[in-house]
Amino acid sequence: TRTLVARTSWLIREKQADPASILALTYSNASADDLSRRLRLELGAEATAVWCSTFHAFGQELLRLYGDRLGLPSAPKLLDRADSLFLLESELQQLRLDHYFDLQEPLRGLKSVLNAISRAKDELCAPPNYQARAQVMPEGEAKDKALEAAQIYAVYQKALETRGWVDFGDLIARSVELLKNHVDVAAEVRQIYRHILVDEYQDMNAASAALLKQLADPAAGPWVVGDVRQSIYRFRGASPLNMSRFADAFPGADFKDLRVNYRSGGRIVSLFETFGRTMAAAPFASKEELSPNRGKYTGEVAYRVATERESEAEGLAQEILARRTQSGGFSQHAVLARTHGVLSTLAAHFER
Repeated sequence: TRTLVARTSWLIREKQADPASILALTYSNASADDLSRRLRLELGAEATAVWCSTFHAFGQELLRLYGDRLGLPSAPKLLDRADSLFLLESELQQLRLDHYFDLQEPLRGLKSVLNAISRAKDELCAPPNYQARAQVMPEGEAKDKALEAAQIYAVYQKALETRGWVDFGDLIARSVELLKNHVDVAAEVRQIYRHILVDEYQDMNAASAALLKQLADPAAGPWVVGDVRQSIYRFRGASPLNMSRFADAFPGADFKDLRVNYRSGGRIVSLFETFGRTMAAAPFASKEELSPNRGKYTGEVAYRVATERESEAEGLAQEILARRTQSGGFSQHAVLARTHGVLSTLAAHFER
């Protein structure tokens, strides 16, 4: 992110680029907020002209401006997950449910289908493609369920399009459709945004990568930064393969390794480097060893093992109490856990 901010500043101050010609994209709302804040600190008033947002938010803007080409109204209604479930419920008679039928709670089975539809859109897999892929699966219950999900997907997507609505996945999938099928729109967008910059590229999925390819001028390409070892959106289709395919999407791409870590103490950076070499994503990562800007021996890593949940909670509590005397109040401590259940157990122990 630091590098992307510096790149933006260089474009504006050294290359005299119009701030309004710069599009800075990232994958999550938190990353977009952080990026926007840093741009304001670096550029001041000029930062307001830089379009800084998530891929989904930018897709929503594209559909607002040009969605009429797809038969959408201006500012089409965006459905959240609850809206999508209610839409499926309204089409229940058309769904012909079997494997996903639940008499006691009709929406229960549809929730998992919505997850499948969401992932399909992350891969730009439209209902006919989903149907075709399900059709070639080996015979059995898995195939039958996939075929039923494909039929539900087709009904759901038709219901969306009939009403002129979109869901979260459509913000990118339909934007890709728009730019692919309407070259005049793609040319206009590229003319406005001459400089496409992407942060957290490792969190991109196939749909976002396809949108980026449509947005960027083929002669120039985008400027992106990321680290495959930090990918956390696997559940939304992010994959190290997306980074490895960058050179295929943008032939002639230039690659540079970032060597300096500004965020963490040296001991944490060293642990990350050591562990990172064993990860499946390692072949796609930088080959350069990171240099910690905050000093080689700063920070601390402690690895402790508890034999049961109660002793784990007690160990954490005693650790926090001991450190509280050294480094201020409780608010300077954070506990991360895998599930809400673990956190609630810890919170109850901490209260005691």
